[in-house]
Amino acid sequence: MEYVGRRAELGVGIETTRGSYAPVKTPSFWIPYTSISADSRAVVQMQEGAMGNIADSDDSHITKVHGEGSFDAQIYDKVLGAILSNVLGATPASAGATPTTHTFTLADELNSHQSLCFFIQDPNGATAFPGAMIDTYEISVEPEGIVNHSVSFRSGRGKDWQQQSGDYTSLGAKWLHQHLHVKVAANIAGLAAETALDLRSFTLTIAKAPVDWDDMGTVSPADILNRQMTITGTMELAYSDRVWRNYFLANTSRAMEIVLNGGANSILTIQMPKVEFQTWEPNKDLNEIVTQTLEFKGHYDAANAAKIISTCTLVNLQASY
Repeated sequence: MEYVGRRAELGVGIETTRGSYAPVKTPSFWIPYTSISADSRAVVQMQEGAMGNIADSDDSHITKVHGEGSFDAQIYDKVLGAILSNVLGATPASAGATPTTHTFTLADELNSHQSLCFFIQDPNGATAFPGAMIDTYEISVEPEGIVNHSVSFRSGRGKDWQQQSGDYTSLGAKWLHQHLHVKVAANIAGLAAETALDLRSFTLTIAKAPVDWDDMGTVSPADILNRQMTITGTMELAYSDRVWRNYFLANTSRAMEIVLNGGANSILTIQMPKVEFQTWEPNKDLNEIVTQTLEFKGHYDAANAAKIISTCTLVNLQASY
């Protein structure tokens, strides 16, 4: 059946049994995506051997099948909790009601993080992608825009799934560009007294480098393990002094706080104890206000034994994850 892309639907659930989609046949959350590319992928090996002619092969075999995909979406604060469970490695501790505060602790000592199951359906069928691990997660904010996130993932072999009725009645709140507040200070303790930066744009990217764990006897990966966490980002602001240039040239480390605050019922807070600036570039267009763009990188704070993400809390109207 022919159809337009808007008729496809994307759902996600947090797995209770790793790699098994059975406990979450109905997605916990539906995601109104703006773009998507996801499906099963196969590794095909050629059967080769000399048979007295110049043909390069006489057969082929599928030796591996896995799921792989990516999507972009505007962020709703309820579904974000499910995504962060995988990004940081574990479901949060939830406390309070209306609103509830979900506290995520980075599982940086584990290579086996909380798994998800992504569900994709369209008029031609439906597929579940169990054992999903996020490869790259990015939050991006532009002037006059709605806050977006981009997700790429790997999973076990896609499985046929029963069509469901998507439920978009309780997505939670969105954040707009004016809800972003970014601060830097000498250390975490100093962030509270700082004033939020006047930013032109901002991105935060978390990459986890997942790898398939392939066992004999099965065509699908036995597991998907994250190997490391790399946190980078960019920010653009007016070139009003040489503070940021000097931070870059002196390799000065700062603590950073990223807050999306849509009101008392919708707040995301991320703190990193040690960020250093990898590049600094002024933009001196003749007819524009001069700006500066910096690329930053998060580090583990060895001196204070602080995780690369030392604080991550999400306040919303979702009771638990």
